[in-house]
Amino acid sequence: MTEITDRPLADKGLTSYRYKGMFGWIMIGAKHKEDALEEAARSVCGATPVTADNLQVWNGKKYIPVDPVDHDDFEQILLNKLPHGSGFDCKWEFTWLKNGKVKAKNYFHCMNEHGYYDGYAPFTLIIDPAKCEDFKLVFNGRTGQNKNRQYMLREYIEDNVGYALTTESV
Repeated sequence: MTEITDRPLADKGLTSYRYKGMFGWIMIGAKHKEDALEEAARSVCGATPVTADNLQVWNGKKYIPVDPVDHDDFEQILLNKLPHGSGFDCKWEFTWLKNGKVKAKNYFHCMNEHGYYDGYAPFTLIIDPAKCEDFKLVFNGRTGQNKNRQYMLREYIEDNVGYALTTESV
């Protein structure tokens, strides 16, 4: 007879995960790895730091270790996918956050109604490597927010970045 911790236990629509805690396996149903790690952190109550090293996911037959994201590889994928030109004229800069997401910073080169460049709008994307299509766009500082309002940049940037992150061509 198999142990209950060796079977998937997540509800419909969720993925089965298990986390190796101090006293055994913590069974988790979550939509993706980050949610599973948050649930694990709630369960261990700060007894030990929660890391992806102790997290496993059900692959349809058995539990397997969750692959940690290779930061350099993922940054290269983002560099290849994220837009360049047509206002995205600056270099992308990446910073990894403690929650496993990546912060991609850039500047949008604005153009006025006469066709002259009118400065840069700094912005940041918060991207979850597990769900790239669910990124968050933030305009940095007063300048970025003013340029966004003046040139209605949010929809343009979200459309371009969303298309770039959801296409398979790379």
